[in-house]
Amino acid sequence: MELRPMYIPFQSIFPNLTGYLSSKEDFKHFSGIIDQKTPYGQAHKGTTAIDRRISNLHLIMHRIRVDSGVNILPTESYTLNFIYLPIDFESFFVWIRMIMDLITYLTPLFYKRNGIIPRNSFNDHIDWFINKRPGFDSVYATYLKDNMSWFTHLRDTRDDSLHRHFWAYAEMKNSGQVMIKRMRGNKVEEEVQSLAKTIGEVYLKFVDFSKFYEEHFRKRLKDNEKYNYRTLDTRMVTEYAVSINYFIEQSFVK
Repeated sequence: MELRPMYIPFQSIFPNLTGYLSSKEDFKHFSGIIDQKTPYGQAHKGTTAIDRRISNLHLIMHRIRVDSGVNILPTESYTLNFIYLPIDFESFFVWIRMIMDLITYLTPLFYKRNGIIPRNSFNDHIDWFINKRPGFDSVYATYLKDNMSWFTHLRDTRDDSLHRHFWAYAEMKNSGQVMIKRMRGNKVEEEVQSLAKTIGEVYLKFVDFSKFYEEHFRKRLKDNEKYNYRTLDTRMVTEYAVSINYFIEQSFVK
């Protein structure tokens, strides 16, 4: 299986957080089961989950390209799949939302006063840093205030599917572009004119947030002279990397 160098969101920051907290753990009487009540145990649990979720997200994006009938590699001969494409479209938004909630769970572990920060929902996370305690980490709060409108759209799309009885189906336009119609009952609530462009734009915003987050919070770990921060080598299965690059390229198409 060929692997290709590729930036993978949050690939370094949370393993480093886990490593840093493990250095504070007492393993003298370690029985093989990690105590998930300790900061190290919480970091290990959350990091393991977010790693799997991001891997799943890239699989979903690959499936969207495949189900859209987009062939890039010489050996590919995919055709448009109207059955699975709407499922993959909704899964994309659900998965990123789950990842954002995992980030909410892990973020307090970077701070000494971590017991006061909400840990369940990224909605509460944003509200706390921006509105309730903007001075707690002013740099992070400012970034959230100025750069997270994409999350509101993502959240609403996910909530529509899970709580507001929306459903979706796929069509191909005369131009060859795949579009998604988001329905409630028999009423069209939204027409996603270019599926590939929409997926690419949301993913790029997600990546931008990841890069800021990693840079911002690694400083907290680097400030500790006893911990050596490691930037991990990130590689991805070639087919997945091709799919991710395809959607990124489509995000710039006018």
